[in-house]
Amino acid sequence: MNPFDLRGPEFLLFYLLLALLTFAALGLWARFRGAPPKGVGLLRDAYLIAGLRGGENEVARLAIFSLLARGIATRVGRRDVQMKES
Repeated sequence: MNPFDLRGPEFLLFYLLLALLTFAALGLWARFRGAPPKGVGLLRDAYLIAGLRGGENEVARLAIFSLLARGIATRVGRRDVQMKES
């Protein structure tokens, strides 16, 4: 039986069952594989990601961007940034 020869409802039923079996197999595999090692997960710290990506220059660039986005600093000229007066 070639699944590409199926038509209409048979085609949809075949791929629905295939998807359900795949998700069930992935669920069982994840359950028996065990918990991930501690510390493994999503990186949510933008500065850590910037540091890993490009070192201290990238962290400084991100900090300047953050200050500009919050309105704490303003651009002066093409490459200079100045803190706003309080």
